[in-house]
Amino acid sequence: MNERLNAILDLEDLAHDDLRSILMEEEDVEPETDYYDELNTLFHQMTEEEQFNLRLEFSICPIHFCDYAICFDDDDPGCAHVRAEHPSHDV
Repeated sequence: MNERLNAILDLEDLAHDDLRSILMEEEDVEPETDYYDELNTLFHQMTEEEQFNLRLEFSICPIHFCDYAICFDDDDPGCAHVRAEHPSHDV
């Protein structure tokens, strides 16, 4: 993960909520911290692989941008390859 991103997450507990909103591509979000815009910028500067892995770290389906457990429980075919590669994630 990006050093600046880690630094922000270490500084501010609520930054985790902001980042989770960004990872889930939520609209009309009321930021929890003053770091929201910077987190958003940092996230969008990441490669697709880095974004994919960060979403998994936050238990978010990297295909549907929802809670990973929902896709796992529903056995959604759209993200079957993700569950196959990460079978014990969020179980």
